[in-house]
Amino acid sequence: MNGVWTRPILLKKVNQIRNNDMFKGETIRRMVLSFSSEKGDDLMIKAMKTFFLYPLLTLLQFSGIILAIVLENLSAEKMGVARYLIFKKQQFESTYFTPQLILIYTIILGIGAIICTLLLLTKGKSRGKIIMLLVAVAANIIGIIFIQFSADLMAYHFFIIGMVIVIVVQYVWIMKFFKQESKST
Repeated sequence: MNGVWTRPILLKKVNQIRNNDMFKGETIRRMVLSFSSEKGDDLMIKAMKTFFLYPLLTLLQFSGIILAIVLENLSAEKMGVARYLIFKKQQFESTYFTPQLILIYTIILGIGAIICTLLLLTKGKSRGKIIMLLVAVAANIIGIIFIQFSADLMAYHFFIIGMVIVIVVQYVWIMKFFKQESKST
């Protein structure tokens, strides 16, 4: 019976504290809103989007390579993973990684590296562009090296697929960046 009588008293006290805290928060919110403008809010939203977008795209880019590294390490320890990789190797070699297609992939990566190098030399004026284009050039060159010299890896084809994911996301990011730049000028 004692708990029944103390509960309304405690709730009254909690509500008083909450109302005081809400008043303080409302005052702070009014101060912030009075100092911010519409343009400032747009800039803050844009900054938040890019703050979350960069790590997400980086994670997306390197998730394929991380998966290939994990598969390569597990292939020595787990027989099922080794069997799966051998099966996929036979399947990929007959479909997506024939010698003619590997030559085409190498040429495409070489052209991509040349284009990104030219963009770096001509349009690389800001730090963001330089880093973005350097990552693209490095990814193209690493992709060529993987295609040509790393065929003895068990997860070879998964490394190639991971590199293609990195390169495609980087190209999309570069096109988006240069498209935004052309709209602003």
